[in-house]
Amino acid sequence: MKNSVLLSWEIRDKNPAQPFTILYGKGQSVEVDGKQTQKLITGLDPDTQYSFLLTNRANSAGGLQHRVTATTAPDILKSKPLIVGKTNADGMVTVQLPTVQTTAKVR
Repeated sequence: MKNSVLLSWEIRDKNPAQPFTILYGKGQSVEVDGKQTQKLITGLDPDTQYSFLLTNRANSAGGLQHRVTATTAPDILKSKPLIVGKTNADGMVTVQLPTVQTTAKVR
């Protein structure tokens, strides 16, 4: 199972010309249009800590640089949930989820 992180930010300049660059993982990067204020980063590994660096070289002083760290959720669905019993007359069904193999608390 893969995880995603949604990064969002606020910018003061209403008409930024320069694109943003987000660096993360092991040398991965993605470019974002300067007018955007969020980016969904997909295909991340489960139960892994990532550091994201958002940069924008909008001015000669070095521009924006902001770092944030996020940990992705553990892989809780390594197998499909099991259906317990049959569907009742109301259309309800009971499922059993697989056990989670992690020490982190699932929220």
